[in-house]
Amino acid sequence: MNLRIINWKNFLKGKRERFAFFFSFLLMVSLFFITGTLLDFNEARPGVIINDPILNLFNPINLNWITFFLIYSSIILALIKVSPYPAIFTTACLAYSVMLCLRLITIFLLPLEPPAAMIPLVDPIVSAFAKGSTPAKDLFFSGHTGTMIILLLSVQEKNLKRLFFVLTLLVGVAVILQHVHYTIDVFAAFFFAPASFYLGNKLINRILNN
Repeated sequence: MNLRIINWKNFLKGKRERFAFFFSFLLMVSLFFITGTLLDFNEARPGVIINDPILNLFNPINLNWITFFLIYSSIILALIKVSPYPAIFTTACLAYSVMLCLRLITIFLLPLEPPAAMIPLVDPIVSAFAKGSTPAKDLFFSGHTGTMIILLLSVQEKNLKRLFFVLTLLVGVAVILQHVHYTIDVFAAFFFAPASFYLGNKLINRILNN
């Protein structure tokens, strides 16, 4: 199947294609709500404080507005570029869902306390789903960095990939500068997010081509 040519009307005519799209999209939406509940649970758990030599080098800088401008501008641009191609869009949804699942597992297995000097990153999307205050212990691995990596892997044009690579690095640096994450949280996203995209892509191909 040519992922870049087929349109939505033709794509949704196939039973497998319809299943792949609705499964991926509904799973992603469901995980948003599940994530909110589990993050509230995680906030009440004691965690481990990491002595991060990188964070120890500087005081935190409040980059809230810059970080969210980069993230949400990237999401909008990626949606504009990817949404005309249903197979790519479906793959991105499933890859993001896989990343959310992996992130919930790692957060549960590695409970951490936030860096002592952290300036909270008040995410309007996460805040809408979390019942309490802005989560501070959803640390390993960085969801903001992981999201940017999923977007980077989803866009197809080479120039766009270069742009998203730069934007991903900027977001990763920004959350470290604000002490929102430990350095290892950001670096780990560069493993878990590509792995999520690989697994999502494999599963979509299996559904569509079997």
